Amino acid sequence: MSREEMIKGNFKDHVAKITQFAKLDVDDAGCDIEVLTWKKPGTNNYMIKYIVSGNTLCVYGDLGEAIYQWSQNISFEWLSGLDLSYFKGKCQASEVGRDFREWDDRTAIKFLKDMEKQEYFKWSDLEYLGGTESLYGSRDWEEWLRENGSEVFGEDYWDWAYGIGYRVNIRCEYHLIGLKMAMEQINAKPI
Repeated sequence: MSREEMIKGNFKDHVAKITQFAKLDVDDAGCDIEVLTWKKPGTNNYMIKYIVSGNTLCVYGDLGEAIYQWSQNISFEWLSGLDLSYFKGKCQASEVGRDFREWDDRTAIKFLKDMEKQEYFKWSDLEYLGGTESLYGSRDWEEWLRENGSEVFGEDYWDWAYGIGYRVNIRCEYHLIGLKMAMEQINAKPI
């Protein structure tokens, strides 16, 4: 089962509700606020609240918190058309930092195995210098690279090697997939 299938399964009984607030005067600038609540009735398991105001999306609930920001005003409809790469790139803050990414040792190992197949380096050299043990955490990997990277990968390793194990954090995927599913549900309702 893919991550997307698992996420959609966790949202299968959710119901979407949008609440719109009138313009609020804030130092005469004013701002529209819309709140999208995405939850299974009777429980807060996998519940997400999305708040849009101007060019900012705030997300909180059972699946973490994050703030996303664009250079233009946004809407839930517009957000639901985004792809994951663009969406996560707009993350300004989350519990794992900007850009909502996490280290995954399997991603790092797969990348290196593919590089070895292309004869870019020898896996035995990586093992000999302790590089394979350092793949289980981003800080360990970065430290190992500083000490041994050029010996195993050559002088240009710093161009690519530091990011080999990063992938989009699953909570960011939950945020976007939940938003897309909620908007599909809202758009399917008869007016």
